[in-house]
Amino acid sequence: MGGAESYRSQQHLFETVASAEGGKEVRVAGAADRLIELQEQAWDEAVRIRFRARVGAALWNAAGWAVFVSAFAGAIALVVYRAATGAGGVGDLVLTVMMAVSLRQTMQSTVAATVEAAGSRRVVEPYLWLRAYVRTQRERAVTADPPPTALRRGISLDRVDFTYPGTGRRALDGVTAELPAGAVVAVVGEYGSGKTTLVKLLLSLYTPDSGSIRLDGADLAGISVKAWRERCSAVFQDFGRFHTRFGVTVGLGDLSRIDDTDALRGAIRAADAEDLVERLPEGRDTQLGRELGGTDLSEGQWQRTALARGSMRGDPLFFVLDEPTASLDAHSEEAIFRRYMERARVYGARTGAVTVVVSHRFSTVAGADLILVMDRGRITESGGHRELLARGGTYAELYGLQARAYAPGGTG
Repeated sequence: MGGAESYRSQQHLFETVASAEGGKEVRVAGAADRLIELQEQAWDEAVRIRFRARVGAALWNAAGWAVFVSAFAGAIALVVYRAATGAGGVGDLVLTVMMAVSLRQTMQSTVAATVEAAGSRRVVEPYLWLRAYVRTQRERAVTADPPPTALRRGISLDRVDFTYPGTGRRALDGVTAELPAGAVVAVVGEYGSGKTTLVKLLLSLYTPDSGSIRLDGADLAGISVKAWRERCSAVFQDFGRFHTRFGVTVGLGDLSRIDDTDALRGAIRAADAEDLVERLPEGRDTQLGRELGGTDLSEGQWQRTALARGSMRGDPLFFVLDEPTASLDAHSEEAIFRRYMERARVYGARTGAVTVVVSHRFSTVAGADLILVMDRGRITESGGHRELLARGGTYAELYGLQARAYAPGGTG
């Protein structure tokens, strides 16, 4: 266990140098030799730790055998002495030897079983945790309520706190907000301010440490996770790259409609990915992923695929766009956001769906009904675009910086 960190580090460095993703930057930067040196150092450290552990185990093993041999030799000497003085016979000597051999075998098997049991802790403990987690989730699924068919009031957060395991700083600190039904809500702020963490709690990917999230007044903790996620749709910044047929990759956004040609076509159109499909060798039946003998996509094409997948669900109550166009050009971004805002309005009118847009580009959030400004896990400002500009706070400052950067003669 002591060398696990060093071993993982050397493995990561090796993959960074050897993989296609990291290899190009490593070669351009000329950092390969340095990374290989660090990989060798991490490997040597892992080997040293393992060697010390094995030497220690060997010493303990030798000490145990030394004690056993000493006791065995002493017992044989005592029996021989008693036989020589007439207090015992040859049978005593034979019996002592047989008992010693039997004892040796018993002790050896006991030690081996103990070592194996101790090593199994690494597997058993995570398994027991997973079993307890699954049991809790199943019990919750039985007693949990279904989500509402449509939102009437919206989603509310009341003093929500959340801290990632192993960290000492709260990712969310006392977050309180009202997300009205049918509204488009933009969440802005610097990197690390808690925007994506907030979204993940709303999707029930995490559970708040304290506070509550409510749907039309009903605590999200008492609502079936599976049923709630079936009414959610999301496009994340770190989207998945599923190496399947293109149509399947998109259809995974709603398994109940994965074979629905009209739904696939509509989702592809929403993501402005029709030209992409036309350029693929076999259209929607094209296998993706070079590792599987398929077609590899660029970063922007993968992002359009993820956007299409996020558009598959027809009646979401909660729709998330978390930096969904970071890899697209400005023209494509504007076209896609216009379509998604139109889609959000349709969802809002149909089911009262709340749409949350996380973005660093203020041009994409100005049309939101409500803007939440986050800083260090807290909501520091909230309101509409004009209201926040008039307030002259953080939002106005950041909006002004971007506006000047894109203006003629600006520094952007």
